[in-house]
Amino acid sequence: MRVPATPVAIVDAWRGPLQADLAATMGDFVIRKKDGMPAYQVASLVDDLRLGTTLIVRGEDLLPSTAAQLFLASQLPTTAGFAHAQFIHHGLLLGAGGQKLSKSQQQPLDRGIVGATNSPRVVYAAVAELLALSTAAGESLAALQQAFTDSGVGGAV
Repeated sequence: MRVPATPVAIVDAWRGPLQADLAATMGDFVIRKKDGMPAYQVASLVDDLRLGTTLIVRGEDLLPSTAAQLFLASQLPTTAGFAHAQFIHHGLLLGAGGQKLSKSQQQPLDRGIVGATNSPRVVYAAVAELLALSTAAGESLAALQQAFTDSGVGGAV
């Protein structure tokens, strides 16, 4: 798909309004693969719409994908609902060796921080730290949700 020469506006609930130069960061992108299947940007957009996703939290390295999906949604008549989704782009999480932690980087049997404990508290604490919330916010899911809501970032989430 040909992308615009003008920046794509992204409203990020954490970082505020952003502009993504899609032409410079990603360029034209494929919407259908050679085998006829939808490419990533289309599949991701359709999946989020199908599931009624209203909050999308991603690493900052996926800002170009967010811009591509917002642009793609603006070109299609049945995807207007995607423009109402909230986005949060967080800093990348790095492992002890400085490598990016993500689903795509983990080994098949590596469950990451979830595998390091038998309690979800470690996950809540990691999210609280990532979002610069208080240490107390990482004690439970309820505390994390309340701190997130109180921070004003989550809106009506």
